[in-house]
Amino acid sequence: MTSLWAGSGVGGGFGEGFLKYKQMKQVFKLVLIVAVITLSHTTFAEGRKVTISLRGVYNATVAVSPFAGMRIGAPVVQDVLLANKGTMQVDVPMTLIPGEFQFKFNYRKQASDRPTPVEINLFLNHEDIHIHINPLYATGDSLTIDNDVENKVFGRFMAEVGQRRQQIGLLQQLLMGYTDRKAAVVKEAEAEMKKLSGNYNKWVKQLEEQNKALYVSRLFRFQYLTDLGQDGSGNTDALTAMAKKYLSVIDFNDTLVLRSRQLNEFVGGYMGLFGQLATTEALRDSLFTQAGRIACGLAAKGAPKMYGWMVDYFYAGYESYAIDPGMKMLELHLNNPDCLTSKRQAIEKRLEGLKKMVIGAEAPAFEAQMADSLLFRFDGVPKEKNYGLLVFYDTTCGHCSQLMQELRNWYAKLENAVWFNIVSVALNENRQVWKSAHRLEQFAWNDVWAPGGVNSEAAGKYFVLGTPMLYIVDPDLKIVAMPKDMAEVEKFLNQD
Repeated sequence: MTSLWAGSGVGGGFGEGFLKYKQMKQVFKLVLIVAVITLSHTTFAEGRKVTISLRGVYNATVAVSPFAGMRIGAPVVQDVLLANKGTMQVDVPMTLIPGEFQFKFNYRKQASDRPTPVEINLFLNHEDIHIHINPLYATGDSLTIDNDVENKVFGRFMAEVGQRRQQIGLLQQLLMGYTDRKAAVVKEAEAEMKKLSGNYNKWVKQLEEQNKALYVSRLFRFQYLTDLGQDGSGNTDALTAMAKKYLSVIDFNDTLVLRSRQLNEFVGGYMGLFGQLATTEALRDSLFTQAGRIACGLAAKGAPKMYGWMVDYFYAGYESYAIDPGMKMLELHLNNPDCLTSKRQAIEKRLEGLKKMVIGAEAPAFEAQMADSLLFRFDGVPKEKNYGLLVFYDTTCGHCSQLMQELRNWYAKLENAVWFNIVSVALNENRQVWKSAHRLEQFAWNDVWAPGGVNSEAAGKYFVLGTPMLYIVDPDLKIVAMPKDMAEVEKFLNQD
């Protein structure tokens, strides 16, 4: 197997990396960005000013929000109505500068139209800027920004990254087509790729130095190419070495990169390296636990905020994909006072749940609300059924929607329905959102809502922090299985 040359611009965050079991797709994407504020030698109490002029549509509501770690932070402005040919000014607090911001426009082309959303991502640093936007054409030359430096530099940089990487990518594809590693053409191609990659990295380093006064220069490093070695066998030592090489690009003391999506996308590419080796769910869980162990261990040597971000990142993935070994691995980092994780309570709660919610444990009784607001109480399995199936879900969760459709199809078969009494518990924060979705479905079982969502009594008793989550209980209210999906429910039913 040829060298696994890797660079950023690969992957799209934790979720995408975790879903890539067999193959990681490289994407070179020109990201639009705009500058409005880094560290200033002068005190500006009012912050930086962003002027927005709208054209080409009837009107639009405008929201501006900073990127904060893995999420969008609290908006600076939200749902401000701007008419065609109108202008507004946004004062961005200096505490958010420098950083990357999401500008969201919900526009109407005509007065009678329904709003259509469009988003652009802009870097803000030193300058007060003026954005001229037509939401119908919010990219390229149709978007103009006066007094901008950061985004012009970053845009040109990313465009050239794509051009320079193209030839390297072609060589890599050529090498992947050869099984004879000793062939002369392979040796020549490997030497040429190493030369081109070396020159490319020197170019990135040079631009990083030339533009060091700009915020975006600290993000250039995520575009380096790294020679990850020759071993693609999945051997533990080889994987550890590969992972450390990949992550060596990150400056774990530079907390300002947390204000951009670039770190999140870079670590998403890191997860893709492990994902392409995972051919089974068990192997995936093992590989991703190892990935987290290595990444969090390296982050622990850096700034506490970077360390905490890395733990938060892996908590989110482990929780979303029910990777219990990974969650247990994070316990080590909770005991480190330098770990400024924002998920400490959530991780502690999940670890407590892993200890208490085990096969043979008692299934707690709980109360919830039915669609007609009447009280529903779960405290047993009807005598005519062999088992109870509890399904905790959220109507806005994509994984949940898929699971619920599979459950409906499965339960429609008499040979399945005779065995189970199903109770689905919606953990939407907003009751009306659940009720609207509930009306659209014909439930063949009790579908109820738990007031408080993941903070409800029901979710608390079953240690539910993410959805979907399933429990199978017997008539004695003992937990007999905790399936991850309908395939495991079917497996349980068909076991000896």
